[in-house]
Amino acid sequence: MQANCCIDWSILRQLTEAVCQTHPGAIAHLYGSHAMTLQLPCSDYDVAVQFKGCSMSQDELIEALRSFSPAAAGWDAIAGSHPKVVGTMGSSPGVWVELSIATQTLRNTQAAHVLVSQIFCAGLPFLRPIVLVLKQFLKACHLDAKHGGLRSYGLALMVAAVLYEAPPAASAEMMLMRFVQHFTQPIGLTRRHAVVVHETIDGARSLRLTQMDRQSVDHAELFVQDPAIVTDANVRNVERACYKWQSVQTAFCYLRRLLFVHTTVRKDLRGAYDIQRMMLEAVCRYHVSRTRSKPSCHINAEL
Repeated sequence: MQANCCIDWSILRQLTEAVCQTHPGAIAHLYGSHAMTLQLPCSDYDVAVQFKGCSMSQDELIEALRSFSPAAAGWDAIAGSHPKVVGTMGSSPGVWVELSIATQTLRNTQAAHVLVSQIFCAGLPFLRPIVLVLKQFLKACHLDAKHGGLRSYGLALMVAAVLYEAPPAASAEMMLMRFVQHFTQPIGLTRRHAVVVHETIDGARSLRLTQMDRQSVDHAELFVQDPAIVTDANVRNVERACYKWQSVQTAFCYLRRLLFVHTTVRKDLRGAYDIQRMMLEAVCRYHVSRTRSKPSCHINAEL
């Protein structure tokens, strides 16, 4: 399970050059999974453009990008809490980019998420490979954030919480098993799994696995507290938009069964081929349970 940390920095340079044609001094900032080095080879780039002085409208930004790179004429605007411009950069087939105009709130969120990743990833060597394997698994199951499943940020916090409570000598495979065991255990209809920020007497902070009433804070099926916002008056659930948590748990159940077979019978879960085959089988079993037909699935062997 080796992480692919390759980042194409030319994407940021091209975006900056495109915007600087009309707004000199603009800077493109990378955030999201690439900034946390938790990206898959197919992950898109989350970029925020910061301006000096006068800002730029979405239409002006699209026009600047299209004039700079006529081959990538697919730039378009999408609505949301943080409006974005989306399109591709680079040579064919290009890299998908989600571009935001950096407001102060967005800049604070980006900085907080990067800082949190540095704090909670420190001393957790298994976090990156486990998150990458689970991201690829959920993507193949169509249970990533774009399909109502888990966000990369929330998934990373969930894995970190499991690792914080694990014995230091445990292997990555055992930690993956512990993760799916914990989040597939039944807890009743009125309760939900939760990851919360825990502060010790000496002021140190970590993440804790717990359960909470489904009516508290919000009505989401899963609660993962954002460590970037820890005040009692403003608690944010990172996974509040996850509406397929039960499907995610079903997929994790198939993964748990196959992990059990590999770790207790085969005893050879170190090879990339075995990891690839096991994840592929879990994905296919999940899809068959949903559609009763075997899909064409692919798990990246580099992870």
